[in-house]
Amino acid sequence: MAVLAISFSLTLATAQPSVARPNDGQRAYQQYCAVCHGEDGTGTSPMRVAFRVPPTDLTGLAKKAGGFPRSDLLRILDQTKPVDAHGSRDLPIWGETFWRPAGEEERDRSPQSKTIDDIISYLESMQAAKASRP
Repeated sequence: MAVLAISFSLTLATAQPSVARPNDGQRAYQQYCAVCHGEDGTGTSPMRVAFRVPPTDLTGLAKKAGGFPRSDLLRILDQTKPVDAHGSRDLPIWGETFWRPAGEEERDRSPQSKTIDDIISYLESMQAAKASRP
């Protein structure tokens, strides 16, 4: 019986995910967005001085829009809503990162929806974090 209890305890301990591991949205944000918008999303990255127009404070999107602008963010990230600072649709700042190859001769313009959704969810969590601060 003691062996069974130890075995069950070890199974539970190894089955639990690491709490310290950042989520996919945070990782994608850090990889693609933080260089301009800052690690905390406030637009205060070291790159800020290089821009003619300062990067947007992404932590205040919901307040500015009167609600979280999920559909606008989807269109910005899938490059169907142009943002001058991100570059043109043909050559956005992150290249074709959010598009997957369709074949050797052409590109499928379907968004990499999981990465985009992860980033948008992370941005939404930034709104909640800002609202809870004094």
